Amino acid sequence: MSPLRPEPISAPATTFPGDDGEDQASGRRRPKAYIVSDVLLYREGLSSHLHKSDRLDIVGAGPPTEETLRLLERFQPDAVILDLAMRNSIAFAEQIRDRVHRAKTVAFAASELDHHMVACAKARIGGYVLKDGTAEDIVIAVVHAVRDELHCSPKFAAMLLAKLAALAPEATAEGPGRAPKLTPREQQIFGQIGQGLSNKEIARRLGISSATVKNHVHRVLDKLSVHRRTQALAILHGHLDVAPSKLQA
Repeated sequence: MSPLRPEPISAPATTFPGDDGEDQASGRRRPKAYIVSDVLLYREGLSSHLHKSDRLDIVGAGPPTEETLRLLERFQPDAVILDLAMRNSIAFAEQIRDRVHRAKTVAFAASELDHHMVACAKARIGGYVLKDGTAEDIVIAVVHAVRDELHCSPKFAAMLLAKLAALAPEATAEGPGRAPKLTPREQQIFGQIGQGLSNKEIARRLGISSATVKNHVHRVLDKLSVHRRTQALAILHGHLDVAPSKLQA
């Protein structure tokens, strides 16, 4: 059996490379995802459930080993679905970040404990599904992650935003209580990002293209010297009309 096939699934598995499976509804290519867990039962069960989705291609599953990293590094999937309950899961997420440049990491079995949050953010985990989450929650989190949109519970998002705000460098603002220099359009867009709207939703609301929204977002990230929207929102919180509990993407 090919090491890039899920373990095991009765239906034929998708293999790398060359299969451009499409979402039946949208016609867009489905994200290719690989599952990592040190529990074989989790890998088998999750592979079986997610294989039924018409929005993802589950291309493999394996334990957190060097061999798995080599496979991921070679084939560069769109997303890695990571069991956050594993011992040393954050360290493995950091290895994925450093070696599997294309892949977005989505963590399942996440807890809402404060001490995990900063480590997860530093490892650039792009989606969180709590311990009581469902397979559908994982699908949604992966779809958002490959669009560079963070998906997590409102409670988790609020706690993460508070943590990032506490760590935000003071140098990003011009002085105590003063907002960074953003254009009115940039402030408008980030205010709506903080309300949980996607690029497409913001574009429709403002009557501009999604590409224009994306360009504004990248300019703001450059101005603030950060890499993620959540980091930017943490810095801008207090200067924009943003409710942290509404942050979902």
